[in-house]
Amino acid sequence: ITWFLDGRRINSDSKHRTEEHDTLAVLRIRFINPNMDFGNYSCQAENIYGTAKDHIELSGKPDIARISSPPESLYSTNYNLTWTVSSQEPLTEVRLLYRRIGQGAFTTYNETWSNLLLRLSSGEWSDSKESSSSSQPSSSSADWARKRSRQYHVLSHHFRDLHPHSRYEVILQSKNKYGWSEGTKSFLFSTRLQDYSPKNLAASHNGRSSLHDGLISKAHLPNSVRAYWIFHIYIFMLLLFGD
Repeated sequence: ITWFLDGRRINSDSKHRTEEHDTLAVLRIRFINPNMDFGNYSCQAENIYGTAKDHIELSGKPDIARISSPPESLYSTNYNLTWTVSSQEPLTEVRLLYRRIGQGAFTTYNETWSNLLLRLSSGEWSDSKESSSSSQPSSSSADWARKRSRQYHVLSHHFRDLHPHSRYEVILQSKNKYGWSEGTKSFLFSTRLQDYSPKNLAASHNGRSSLHDGLISKAHLPNSVRAYWIFHIYIFMLLLFGD
């Protein structure tokens, strides 16, 4: 087993210790120095059948953000996006790419990406938009918590003036003094046709129950779905009154 850092062989010394346990190889590094120890590490294994090599990058860049917001807004024109970033160093910037995309199977329109940069200055987050969009983002905030020697930064951004009953795509990147993290996978969220209200959950119309705000009414359920529920109601009645 041979270890390399940016192509240079690593020798065992007081700072680097190598261990081998059957098929497991371990490199232990003491007292990490960002200027000396960050880089591309590779492990090369060799036996009578050949050679194999794999690598991993050690850096102080933030981890990929984890978005925790639900995929559907409670409102028709507003949406609150919340995410968590693990970073040992304080975050300095967040890049937020977003756009409106087509809703149905036969719609293909995609608006151009809007590039929103959130910058930390004097302890406050400010935003600057680098491309035009019909939505006007605002109200960014951040907080952090420490857990298991890692710093977890919790951030949120509130979108306003979005299109009702529309779908949006978001990609996030985070930056600290060591550079930018990788971008998240595309996150999709949608706005409602009307703002959420308990009164809109169920209403009576011509003796038929219906659900509003993007939910499918009973009268428009596909036959297969209606048959599914009728079957399960029938089974329930048999269990209840079968005796």
